[in-house]
Amino acid sequence: MAETTGASNEAPRRASVITNADETTPLLFVPKTGGPDPNGDVRKNDHAQDGPTASRMDAEGEEAEEEEERPMPYGQILLLCYASLSEPVAYFAIFPFMPEMVFRTGIPKANIGFWTGMIESLFSLVQMVLMIFYGRAADKLGRKPVLVFSLAGMSVFTALFGAFCLSAALTSFFGLKETLDTHASPDAKAKSRMTTSEVLKSPGVPMVLTIYGYSMLLGLGYTAVSPVFLYTDVKLGGWGFSDQKIAAFLALAGASQSMWMLIGFPPLQRRLGTGNLLRAAAVAWAAMFAVYPMLNEILRQDWRTAFWSISIPFLILSSGVSMAFACVQLCLNDISPSPTVLATLNALGLTVNSAVRAFAPLAFTSVYAAGVNAGWLDGHLIWVILVALALGFNVACYFLPKAAEGVYKKPAPAEDNEDERVAR
Repeated sequence: MAETTGASNEAPRRASVITNADETTPLLFVPKTGGPDPNGDVRKNDHAQDGPTASRMDAEGEEAEEEEERPMPYGQILLLCYASLSEPVAYFAIFPFMPEMVFRTGIPKANIGFWTGMIESLFSLVQMVLMIFYGRAADKLGRKPVLVFSLAGMSVFTALFGAFCLSAALTSFFGLKETLDTHASPDAKAKSRMTTSEVLKSPGVPMVLTIYGYSMLLGLGYTAVSPVFLYTDVKLGGWGFSDQKIAAFLALAGASQSMWMLIGFPPLQRRLGTGNLLRAAAVAWAAMFAVYPMLNEILRQDWRTAFWSISIPFLILSSGVSMAFACVQLCLNDISPSPTVLATLNALGLTVNSAVRAFAPLAFTSVYAAGVNAGWLDGHLIWVILVALALGFNVACYFLPKAAEGVYKKPAPAEDNEDERVAR
């Protein structure tokens, strides 16, 4: 009687994990799916879940198990990384040479910032207009065909680096696998499809998009100002670098960012969580912006040895702020209301990014040129503004939705392991 009573008390707790037992089933073994009670009575809780709800729960459980057992698709990830190189190459390749090219047209050095910003902004204007349409097309037609079409177009219209972009398009076409479920029934597709406005109104999405856009504003502000700042004479507030030094400086920054992303980001994200790591990067961003004008003051004193002793380690360490971009991308994916609208949500994020890129380079370089022309704060006006914006980004990060925090949790011990310990 005592054993029967104990089994009855255990029934509610394990009702969702009981299955059929036969003569080969150990007495103390607890299977993982529903079925008759080992005591001979059919459990009411099992049949209470029959129907569409139970079927959906079973399907979700099977999908979760398949997700856990599915190996990491390293080949697909590498192909996507290769494909993603095309757009930055097309956008950033001329940055080291643009100030010199603009200067050779007869533009005064103090006004170079305005015109380089204008050129950089035009690139992103078309992206901003078309990004949502591409995202909706990817959710409807499939991610792979839209990606290949985009890369093919880039290879045609980016003549200088067309061969590289074309190779990315070809590897994507032949190597990538489609991630959109194109075999779902029409009813399932209609039920899961959300409009763009519905995605925007989903919980947490507006705030994450705001933080996403804010991070891009800071990143693009720095990206637009730094080549002009590096080229500007020391007496005007810059570092007075040649084209070769600018290219070497940016190459070292890129290599450092890669090392931070490959070696530093994975363990830091697991230990701190996405939200905490993003906040740490926000603090580092403000500190980084404050150091650049300080190094100019060192050059004004002609302390070359001190400048190089500080600037190289500073560049390597400050490149870690690039982890913020990976963090906001993870936040965007985590806050998605449904996997079927991931492309739409990412298209919204890229639209925000393109909008920022359409005006940020022109705005920041114009402010930089105005500060240099007027001599405000020894030409350091732009860095004061960037520090203030970075402090504002710190505040925005504390409003990150809980669903996007990305806190790593160790998997709980399996319930069957607990039952095996009880059996012993």
